[in-house]
Amino acid sequence: FALQIHTIFDTMKKRLCLQVEERYLRKIKKTIFLDWVCIFLIIMSGPVRVLFNVIPGYSCNIIIFLLYTSALFIWISQVKRRLLQNEECKFLSGVAALMLFLMAVRTIKFDFLPSGSVYARYAWYLYYVPQTLAVLWMFFAVLYIGKPYHYQLERKWRILYIPAFILIGGIMTNDFHQLAFRFPDGIQNWGMEYTRGFLYILAIGWIVIFCAMILVITFSRCAFSQNRRKIWIPMIPLGIGGVYTIIYIKSQGAISFIIQNGRSNLFYFSGVYGMSDLSPTSSV
Repeated sequence: FALQIHTIFDTMKKRLCLQVEERYLRKIKKTIFLDWVCIFLIIMSGPVRVLFNVIPGYSCNIIIFLLYTSALFIWISQVKRRLLQNEECKFLSGVAALMLFLMAVRTIKFDFLPSGSVYARYAWYLYYVPQTLAVLWMFFAVLYIGKPYHYQLERKWRILYIPAFILIGGIMTNDFHQLAFRFPDGIQNWGMEYTRGFLYILAIGWIVIFCAMILVITFSRCAFSQNRRKIWIPMIPLGIGGVYTIIYIKSQGAISFIIQNGRSNLFYFSGVYGMSDLSPTSSV
């Protein structure tokens, strides 16, 4: 009788393990599927832009905005489902909100504001608000890797908001000092020609430095060797972003045009998405 009881419990245990494994595999498949959906939506922005370029009288910006919005909402749901630490999840959700804001401002600038107007110029300046804050919040998020569930970010890190807001304030007040962008033909002709100044270099340097620190901290704090082998995931979009920046600065041809829409959004989106896979505090 005791042997029969043991056999029954052993069988029930095996069935339970199989059910757990099946649910785990289904979650993995769902995660991979949604990852590819996000990638597809982002990549589609390039062909959409090229297609609408050959169709006069129509703008592709709203469609591209909808593509990115769809990808971002999928991403936010993935982040909330996979990350266990609430504060880390809040920072990454905030990054998604910043990217959505960036795409909204960009769409409004090109489709709803008069070209060359002062409103369009300030919409252009607004690009650097989400770009500056996104990498900072990404950096704050990786500081939670390897920390206890109820870990709170140390107050000393909040001092980084000071240089961030100085950079943002400097770019938003560029009309008064032109330290970020200079307009040789006068500010009224800002859309014709401009050169980049010292403040612009600082803003780009801010992004590059924080992205490098994000990679270093993520790699060093990964608790599992299998996660360390995934470090190449966020390095791919970082590399793409770097290559794009070089092409964007040196060329205004077809290659720059096709990938123009992914300037910083693919950079941030894929980088953070890859980082969430690396975090030891993430679920499937």
